[in-house]
Amino acid sequence: MMMAFLKSLPDHLDRPAGLLSPGESSSKGYVLHYYQFNIGDYASHTSRLSVIEDITYRRLLDLYYLHERPFNGCSTDVARDIGMIEYQKEVDYILGKFFPKDGDLWVNNRADREIKTYQGKKKSASKAGKASAEARKSKASERPFNDRSTTVQPNIKHKPLNINHKPVTSVVKPKATRLSPDWTLTQEYYEAANKIKPGFTDQQIKLTADTFRDHWIAKNGKDAIKLDWLATWRNWVRNQRGQPNGQNRPASRRESVAERSNRQTAEILADIEAREAHSGPVAANGGSVRQQVGEPARPPKDGERTLQRYISVVGEKDSGSEG
Repeated sequence: MMMAFLKSLPDHLDRPAGLLSPGESSSKGYVLHYYQFNIGDYASHTSRLSVIEDITYRRLLDLYYLHERPFNGCSTDVARDIGMIEYQKEVDYILGKFFPKDGDLWVNNRADREIKTYQGKKKSASKAGKASAEARKSKASERPFNDRSTTVQPNIKHKPLNINHKPVTSVVKPKATRLSPDWTLTQEYYEAANKIKPGFTDQQIKLTADTFRDHWIAKNGKDAIKLDWLATWRNWVRNQRGQPNGQNRPASRRESVAERSNRQTAEILADIEAREAHSGPVAANGGSVRQQVGEPARPPKDGERTLQRYISVVGEKDSGSEG
């Protein structure tokens, strides 16, 4: 609305005639570009105005706030200032109702209060800005010539990180890696294995190292990444146990069904041989127990069948000794 009003003013009206004269300026250096407009208050006071009267009132308010001072002169000059000279009657009515005359001035008390509050805020902000600029200028004059304005000042409450005033060095954390594909059994690894398993031969340690290398190179995933491969090697050696053929395997490896069956058969035959050596043949037909059991050329895979024969033979021997 204010912009529309400004555009409607004649170009030659640099200072409207209806305003204070230049010698009576009250707000030099400050321009109120906008003001608070309460729609409810305005509607309650202007509900009975005609359209022309309403436009007149709005134009008078805009001009009053724009120049931040009361109107001066006759109502004809004021009407000309707002571009409504042809509506002199309406201008006289609005001036008399909303801008009561105080001497030679047409005054609006509500507008004067708003203007005074605005000018006070502007002056306070200007004063604070000037004080801040002076403070920055004073600090700049106290700094050395080559110092920067962004130099961080020390904190007087800051406590030293190290009471011994030793330089604080950054600690580099070790990084986990995979086992190198060209890993070989070094003297350090050999001595660690020999200390953990003094009964291992050089061949057993070498075979253990080959198994260790192949296992970790082939392994995938996060478990294949270690921080300390020497410690991993020591744990690997601890989990090894010697095998009859010189091979090594982890102690946690489970015995297969076939291996368990062969082992049980071998144990049964060894027990039978021990009984024969101590008491002689016990078979009913005078033959050896091993012949009666029918030991195959190689250990049978069916350990359960051999166990049943063993129980039968042991039962016959026990019954013969009782007779």
